[in-house]
Amino acid sequence: MDLVKKFVFIMFLVFLWDSISFLIENDFKNYLEQINVFNFMFKVLMVFLIFLGINKLLSEAEKHEN
Repeated sequence: MDLVKKFVFIMFLVFLWDSISFLIENDFKNYLEQINVFNFMFKVLMVFLIFLGINKLLSEAEKHEN
């Protein structure tokens, strides 16, 4: 359950990052028409995989400390 909460939070952060970077380049009306779902999901997947890797490294480091 904890992993699900982290994943939802990461998706929210990626969505914010995607939205803000797009709004800087274009106006808001164009943004609503041109949301690219596949691009967004790819970013979410990449960030989630990076997060899982970091999580695994941290848990391994904790095991070695104990």
